[in-house]
Amino acid sequence: MLVFRGSYEDFLNYIQITPTEESLAELRITLQELMDMEYISYTIDKTDNNYFVAALYRKREEQMHIGIGMVKTCKQIAEEAHKRSWVPTLKVWIGMQMMADKQLFKMEDLAQATGLSLYQVRENRKLLEDNDIFKTTKVYADYQTCIGNTVELNGIYN
Repeated sequence: MLVFRGSYEDFLNYIQITPTEESLAELRITLQELMDMEYISYTIDKTDNNYFVAALYRKREEQMHIGIGMVKTCKQIAEEAHKRSWVPTLKVWIGMQMMADKQLFKMEDLAQATGLSLYQVRENRKLLEDNDIFKTTKVYADYQTCIGNTVELNGIYN
């Protein structure tokens, strides 16, 4: 989804987060921060401040290789794997795209970037790999200190 128009509660329900006063406030702050960083265009409806329109800038869409079918694909992958939520799968996918500029990164870096646990990152990365979304390869960052210092090469999805 590249454009969202609706209420804050609708958005939280869509991404499977229970709407609470805290989560609603956090969403508003996050949307404002994303707008300030020029990732999205964000406008609060002048007739009802519980509604908003947010759109991902085209430049960011191209930089991050985000496609309209990502949500649908993540929902399908999560459903087939009997996962409770598709959101972590999408976060890992987008996180891997965002880290593509770094070339080499650790799963710990991806966990920190997505806000997911290391276990969630590994599980969802495996789901994405099993569905031919990504191919990752373990490499050694430094030959002399290679034990336990593996990183993942990012892949590009079809």
